[in-house]
Amino acid sequence: MSNSNEITNNLLQSMSIIASQAVNNTNFDKTVQATIVSCIDATIGEYKVKYQDGTWSAFSQNVNTTYLNGTSVYVLIPGGDTRNVKTIIGTTKQLGINYINVINEENKYQKLGTNVITDSK
Repeated sequence: MSNSNEITNNLLQSMSIIASQAVNNTNFDKTVQATIVSCIDATIGEYKVKYQDGTWSAFSQNVNTTYLNGTSVYVLIPGGDTRNVKTIIGTTKQLGINYINVINEENKYQKLGTNVITDSK
């Protein structure tokens, strides 16, 4: 019985290693929440942003949008590689061009007809 358990454990460990390597080798975009540190060049929308212990240069999607120091923003990192050119998507309160307004709870439905409980006589 212990030989069977050992084989099962080895198989599971091998599967875990394969899965970890597959995840590490994937090339996917990453979006992080960062903070504007300073404006490097307003004419091209370049800002210095801080994420965790590092600071990077990131570019605004729209050069007409300006961000104040200390503003919390979402930054897109292409391929998850911080050496790539990073894009500021928008603030954490409102995104840029592709901003989708979140519907309030009370507006998620539309009343059609009467309420059989409260409107019955």
